[in-house]
Amino acid sequence: PGSFKAALAGFGFAGATRIKPFQRSHSRIQPGHQPVPGRIAGQTISISSGHRVVTATLNQANATALAPALWQQLRACALALRAVRQGKNHTQALALVEPRLRAGAQALLFAVLRQWGRAKAIKSQLVSRAPKPAVDDLLCVGLGLALQAEAMYPMHTLVNQLVEAAKRDPATQAQAAFINACIRRFDRERQALVQATDAQPTARWNHPDWWIKLLQQDHPQDWQAVLLASQKAAPMAVRVNQ
Repeated sequence: PGSFKAALAGFGFAGATRIKPFQRSHSRIQPGHQPVPGRIAGQTISISSGHRVVTATLNQANATALAPALWQQLRACALALRAVRQGKNHTQALALVEPRLRAGAQALLFAVLRQWGRAKAIKSQLVSRAPKPAVDDLLCVGLGLALQAEAMYPMHTLVNQLVEAAKRDPATQAQAAFINACIRRFDRERQALVQATDAQPTARWNHPDWWIKLLQQDHPQDWQAVLLASQKAAPMAVRVNQ
């Protein structure tokens, strides 16, 4: 128990507050589908350790370190997206992100790139002139996330944190209101904007023209199914060894 308490403290928990004999039950972190920006998604965690259950309380001083704010992850995603647009692969792009933000930035980046064609097409409907690179990257991140079939975040949260991300960076702070206006307009006119870009194969299928044509040539019966499947997150299996 002593070493276990020390390990918990090292991960930001203020030691074990209670140790009791194990009873048949399911220890769990308090449920939460998405963390509140800047806060941890549960204040108490129960961890099964051998035949005892150790209940530890989160040390609020380390909460931010354990769960970075969404605006920080959005900025990190925009940084990685800039590297991808410059020709780097995902691994090289994510290596530019600080380690504590890398996992979140990776999840966001992959989600954005699955909607990349549509996001670029809709951006061209929203703005007449290309914004500066840093602003363009953050705007594209916002559009890519807003286009998800299953929203990762409520729209008001996404808009709020995109604006916060813009305000925190000298390269984008002057355009925070612009980003806010673009994402809100997309939310209001979503159906019309999506329909206006459906005629563009790169927008509809989120792949470059050359790849779409190659699939049509090599898989004339299945090319649509292949493209649709590639726009979905791959399944994940988790195995727990006991």
